[in-house]
Amino acid sequence: MPTLNIKSTQQAIKVGEHKGEEMFVMKVEHYNTMDAEKIIDYAAETYCIPRGMLRASWEAIGQVVSTWALEGHIVEIPGLGNIRVEVRAKAQKEAKDVSVDDVFRRKLLLTPTKAIKNHLNATTLDITCYDKEGREVKRNTNQEE
Repeated sequence: MPTLNIKSTQQAIKVGEHKGEEMFVMKVEHYNTMDAEKIIDYAAETYCIPRGMLRASWEAIGQVVSTWALEGHIVEIPGLGNIRVEVRAKAQKEAKDVSVDDVFRRKLLLTPTKAIKNHLNATTLDITCYDKEGREVKRNTNQEE
């Protein structure tokens, strides 16, 4: 079972009800970006599919997914979930006041499959807490011993 490593650092909260308070804020530690070549190499070795065929398929699927998502479709990514475009926008009381200037964020959202959600919820968490000077002050895990 994989483990998610989480770093909790003590820092001053900048907004909200705890503004100005020193609190421990958690973030998943991301180690690196898995680039396409590494993914293609791994898939080729694991599933015995020629790299050239995988590379062409990877690029074609990426183009199709991005094109269809940007056209407003919800696109299924097998084994992972559905991806779609969403916006964040300022609400208006009157239709006459609604404009494109109200949109302040455009983003892609992934809705994972039930299997991925279940797997993620079963993943072991390893949390390390650091004070504001960067010293480790606590380590916590939910791993079964």
